[in-house]
Amino acid sequence: TTLDTVMQYFEIPMYTGLLGLFEYQPSLEKLSLSAGIKLVGGLTKHEGNIMLWDIDTQTYRYICDDNWNSGSEQASIACKMLGYPSGIPRIGSWFGNANDIGFDDFKCTGNETSLFECSYDRTNDCFNNEGAGVICYP
Repeated sequence: TTLDTVMQYFEIPMYTGLLGLFEYQPSLEKLSLSAGIKLVGGLTKHEGNIMLWDIDTQTYRYICDDNWNSGSEQASIACKMLGYPSGIPRIGSWFGNANDIGFDDFKCTGNETSLFECSYDRTNDCFNNEGAGVICYP
């Protein structure tokens, strides 16, 4: 399944040096909950626009903010994937433009442990100013 393939990766913090930002990069080891997600554009490692690993293109791609602000379920799940207890959603490419959106219309119940377990679309009608973001509570 897509989730099983994504689970091959886990995220480790990498200091980029640029404005003191942290970025999460895939590793070849396996760790379940933080697989295939990273935050970009934030001033701290616990905030940013969300990118998910796209199995088809073998790249990280942004999430569109359609349905992202309808509840905190999606944001909390994203934060839990990164090892944080919860978080709040941010819309409108809050942390910078989302130039390659590959996921849209996330609908989660709140019981999921990964955004990949929620329903979502792989096609989107979004522009680069519609990236979904999150501020996670450390």
